[in-house]
Amino acid sequence: EDGKFAYVSNVISNEVAVVDTNTREIIKKIPVGNIPNENEPSIDGSKLYVANVGDGTLSVINLKDYNTINIIKSGKGTHGIAVTRDDKQVWAANWSSQDVSVIDTDTSKVIKTIKLGGVPNHLSIVPDTNIMYVSNKDLEEIEVIDMDSYEVIKKIPIGEEPHEIDFALIKD
Repeated sequence: EDGKFAYVSNVISNEVAVVDTNTREIIKKIPVGNIPNENEPSIDGSKLYVANVGDGTLSVINLKDYNTINIIKSGKGTHGIAVTRDDKQVWAANWSSQDVSVIDTDTSKVIKTIKLGGVPNHLSIVPDTNIMYVSNKDLEEIEVIDMDSYEVIKKIPIGEEPHEIDFALIKD
């Protein structure tokens, strides 16, 4: 993504607003699923994946014409998402079904479901690794998942209601 556009999930109006960052104007509003939360562009910049909490789906938007090209059933309460560096998978944290879904982007099918319990909230890939961090709100921990084996390899007690996860790349 080159930063020309911002994609804003509007949870009440069930749409994604596209904002031109040069003119600072809304250029399009795209209808999506029920209660859109987090959205993430594909690595190649051709698609936008939108987590729809209310209907447990991902809306897939073509970023060339802003049309919804697919709706993928994920899990109940799909909240946070992460796209793998090779664009082959989208991982989704599902509040209500208490799990993480791994979705194959070629087939648009869930290929693995990782049961966690609690309320999986947001997830993020540790840069330059195959390690996923998942915040688990009710269990007050970060669950560390090996993305090759799909296994939880560590649980880190983190404190009350952990939410977003991000990583800084510090360059020397």
